[in-house]
Amino acid sequence: MGEKKQDHRVRFTKLVIRDSFIALLKAKPLSKVTVKEICEGAGINRATFYAHYADPFDLLHQIEEEFVEEVTLYIGNGAGGELTGDISPDAVRKILEYVQNNAEICDILLNSDGDLRFLQEITAVIGRQFVASWTASKPVKKAEAEYIFQYSASGSVGMIQKWLEGGMKHTPEELAGLMLRMTQRGYSDFF
Repeated sequence: MGEKKQDHRVRFTKLVIRDSFIALLKAKPLSKVTVKEICEGAGINRATFYAHYADPFDLLHQIEEEFVEEVTLYIGNGAGGELTGDISPDAVRKILEYVQNNAEICDILLNSDGDLRFLQEITAVIGRQFVASWTASKPVKKAEAEYIFQYSASGSVGMIQKWLEGGMKHTPEELAGLMLRMTQRGYSDFF
């Protein structure tokens, strides 16, 4: 029983640390965020912070890893969808719902001031699955599949950035449909 309470307390502590960190990142770049500020915002002491994270960069890295794990889970569950041959609309919708539910941190991770390494990592994780699927099921060479994926991924990230900047006025279903139409048929489908 004590272990469950501790797990709850640890989850709560990490949540308040994360919330404080996100609030700071909205106001200033990561290089200017201090452990002292995070702790003050979270209402914890420095020892508590250091029990979970080495520094603000480690905290950001753990948040990024969580994001990659979630997206990988959705892609893995949605690969091979009938409508696209690559990913189901349901998987794209679930990813966008995750982004919507975590809009503040996703906006920070995906915006122009975000970590380029993170964008490259998430693109590579997803790309490996798609390139392997495309080269196995379509008459396309690996190098061409990589270019096609990179083009589609860059456009999709741009659409998500625009969606976040605009206050997510479209539903995840609407944006998923638009993203899939663009990646399948290009912009000529709209004119």
